[in-house]
Amino acid sequence: MGVRITDFKLYNQLRNGERFNKFNTDYHGALVATPLERVQAKYTLNVSIYALFDKEVNGQQISWYSNNSSLIRIERNAGSFLDDDFWVGDMINIATIGNMNKIAGPLIITSIDPDQNGNPGRIMEFTNPAGVSTQTPSDKVLIYADSIFRGFEMNYGLIENDEGFNTISKIDGLNQGYFAAQSVTTSDQKCIRKPGPISGSTNDSVYVKHIGKSTLSLPYGVEQLYEVRHEFNVVPLYLDGESQNLDSLIEPELYSNGKSLKYVLDARFKVTKNDPNTKIHGKLANFKGNVVYINRSLDGVANYSIDMVNYTDVQSGSSVNSLQINKPTAVKFEISAVSGSFSSTGRVVINLKKLAAESDYRPDANNSNSSIIVAGTVFDNFVWEQVVVPINGPNSINQGFVKNCQCNLLANGKLQVSFIVDYNILQAQKLSSQDEYIIGVLVGNHLTPNMGSDRMLLKVDKQYYQESADIEDLLVVEKMEFFPPFKDPDNDSGFTDVKMPVESGLVAKVEFGLLEGPANNTNSDQVFAHLTSLSFDISMFNNVGKQIKAIESIQIPLSPNYDLDGMKLYDLGSSNNPSSRNFILKEDSKFNVLELYNEGGKFQRKSFGLNPVLKTYRRYVLKLGFKLPWEEWTSLNADSIFFNPNQLHNGLNRYTPNYCQKVLPDGITPNPFKVVGCLTARVLVSNPSSENYGKQTDYAYLSPELEVLPYDYSTDWTVKIETFRSDGTTSLNGSIADNEDTYVVATYTHSSGSTIGLLPTVYGINRLNIAGGNQFSISECSTIEEPKQGDKLKPLPGEGKANFLNTGTAIKITSVIDSSKIDSNALYDISSSLGCPNSRS
Repeated sequence: MGVRITDFKLYNQLRNGERFNKFNTDYHGALVATPLERVQAKYTLNVSIYALFDKEVNGQQISWYSNNSSLIRIERNAGSFLDDDFWVGDMINIATIGNMNKIAGPLIITSIDPDQNGNPGRIMEFTNPAGVSTQTPSDKVLIYADSIFRGFEMNYGLIENDEGFNTISKIDGLNQGYFAAQSVTTSDQKCIRKPGPISGSTNDSVYVKHIGKSTLSLPYGVEQLYEVRHEFNVVPLYLDGESQNLDSLIEPELYSNGKSLKYVLDARFKVTKNDPNTKIHGKLANFKGNVVYINRSLDGVANYSIDMVNYTDVQSGSSVNSLQINKPTAVKFEISAVSGSFSSTGRVVINLKKLAAESDYRPDANNSNSSIIVAGTVFDNFVWEQVVVPINGPNSINQGFVKNCQCNLLANGKLQVSFIVDYNILQAQKLSSQDEYIIGVLVGNHLTPNMGSDRMLLKVDKQYYQESADIEDLLVVEKMEFFPPFKDPDNDSGFTDVKMPVESGLVAKVEFGLLEGPANNTNSDQVFAHLTSLSFDISMFNNVGKQIKAIESIQIPLSPNYDLDGMKLYDLGSSNNPSSRNFILKEDSKFNVLELYNEGGKFQRKSFGLNPVLKTYRRYVLKLGFKLPWEEWTSLNADSIFFNPNQLHNGLNRYTPNYCQKVLPDGITPNPFKVVGCLTARVLVSNPSSENYGKQTDYAYLSPELEVLPYDYSTDWTVKIETFRSDGTTSLNGSIADNEDTYVVATYTHSSGSTIGLLPTVYGINRLNIAGGNQFSISECSTIEEPKQGDKLKPLPGEGKANFLNTGTAIKITSVIDSSKIDSNALYDISSSLGCPNSRS
């Protein structure tokens, strides 16, 4: 019984391509790599449950009992079916050893019981299908399961070659890379890294699928076959106290004196995901690795070297000494082939990583809030970017904060690599001039087979970051308001805070000013502030630690003419840029609006301090529609203070009500977090004559709390959502028909018992979304406005909006699911909400 690991292969990006899809017959059979390198492990897991009974070999035998009832039983004289990992519900077969002739099966185990002497797991009872022989089997028998295992878990480790088996991270001393699949099928199932402190994880991805089963063979009977693909980065680069060794490239302890790292794993299977009893293990531990350090080659020869590196401020074009935190920096360097060679069809891999001590990854015993800092992964917390760049290939565009990467083969046989480093506001908050970074490049001849690989990780540079001083008052926010349905941002007054159900649409309207210069002669510096980036985030904010984390970030594309008087920028999410929004609605829906414009006016405000100056600002308006995020299936790397093991992803996802709870999951501790709107902007002094020309400052303005209500939350209303056939009367009991349209009816009754006519005016919205699907699949039909043409959810025939019916004792909101637009193989969530146009809730 157990798990066998077969067909184990390790691929690398230089030889096998960025997605590991080239030269697939060439691979390593053990970990052969450099630090930081991204590797794909691909292997087959052969999973079996079986028990051998051979009186002459192991002294074990079985007896077969039948009392002419519907049940048959097998009793063993030694051992335990439970210890052999059999469990109730398994489908089993019984065969003779040697020729594998089947005696009986398939049988379904109904119980596993003690024998008459109390020995556990000795008697197996199962259904007796018609025609099953009740003869006593021979003394040489194999019993084997033929069940598919739906639950999969995995721990992996990068440990020293001579170290005893473990999956403990070298970074933080915790179990590394623990994954659990939701349910294994014949399609790729992406596994979930359980959230918590860093656990040494990088940006791992694990996929598993069931690929069939083996034919009958000894001793396994039947093996279920599963394919696993695991992508990971080789960490750590060094351990605590060793970062200074990077200056002179002294090998850290992990890589010196013949040591190196190997890849190990512990794979486990269960019959079902939630089965607490069956857990079948298989370990990989014996393949010693060969991980070489920086500026070392896998073939033992230093084939490549770095010739030069320079930095340039992108905005001014002037030379700088190192990367800038709050300004984009252009980086350029050259690579020479000493004894190796470059191919014009090859590639290099750029790594840029903030350096950190091991202590930065671990909770501080003297700081109860320290675990907040270490939630996430190495990539999240230490601002690590990795980009694969083809030689002479198309430019790499907007990979992340490492952008516009190019790698060109020069006439003298050198490679020239260039890119721009531009940190966003949240990334910049994690950096300071006290932090160091390292730039590394993985290079090698990709035409050389893996066995003779000359690839190596070259240190391009290791430096401290540069940080320019902030300039005060470049941007001021005059007003931030929110407009729920029935509120017009152009003509009505909005709310500074709101209380709305999840999935609700809101329009945020922000009025702000950009500094133009002082209005008097006390200071003649005309700065002319200019936006270089602008975003609006739905964020959770820790009022105690003043920490903020975006649940959803909407980037505002900046037109070159946004600062002209009266110029408006329209970015309708349904047509021009859907990736910037979490929904798709009718183009002229007010919740689809995205406008940024200069109103043409100016205002004045005094600066703070002992000698205040009257400053002049150009007035701008930002209007954008958004929905309060509801995607509970989307994992979010967030602070561990939110952990709630009773919720999906431990409550760390894009379901905003998670972060509006008044107490933490212990039911006692007040929750210091709240959901807010956050305007983040990067502002540049763009007047060349200003003494601050080219300097940038990051700004973040927070709204009051947005109280987001969970599903089924109401003190006044109860709702019943029903589905009917297209005749409108035949109930479908909540299901959706795939051969005709389905009517959705949400019936609301008020807790007061009052007639509805005496209550305030209300509106209703029905929504449809693929369960656990992507965030752009939501459909909406409301009593407020017409839905998007051709959407899955539509009004009743002949009507333009969802049907609103006040019966006097109830309100009914009715819409129709278009059968031609749905996927008959998908599961759907149906939801509904009711609101009052004159209230923030």
